[in-house]
Amino acid sequence: MTQGVYTRSTNFLQASWGTNPLVFTGNNTQVISLNPTDASTQADAAQWTLNHQMVNVAANIPTALNKVVFLRAGAFWQNQIEINFGASTYTSVMLSFRDNLGTSGQFLNSATGAVPVITFSGGMTGNKILNFTMSQTGVF
Repeated sequence: MTQGVYTRSTNFLQASWGTNPLVFTGNNTQVISLNPTDASTQADAAQWTLNHQMVNVAANIPTALNKVVFLRAGAFWQNQIEINFGASTYTSVMLSFRDNLGTSGQFLNSATGAVPVITFSGGMTGNKILNFTMSQTGVF
């Protein structure tokens, strides 16, 4: 497992995010309970996954929407999203919050052009599951 690290990237917006080869598989995309001893939170997580589509893998949706993920926030929930990296090996992967794409990257207390990202290093290839927990809700 590769642990993500919060950082500010100065090269995140250099390439078009819509044309990258990474895709969501739609497999293994779910919310799980982080409390394995509480059957009610496990059932709640399973029901939430059943009622909410976290990713849309349909070929006919607009490009701007095929890289969007809807997550569940809260300390009890872990979101799992499977990403297909294909046959290529990626040594640096950055995950950004949604509204960063439409900004210049000039954020308070940051260098000009620095975009807040969670970066993952190491060789990533094939299908990988991103495990993600958010402590609060918002537009990310």
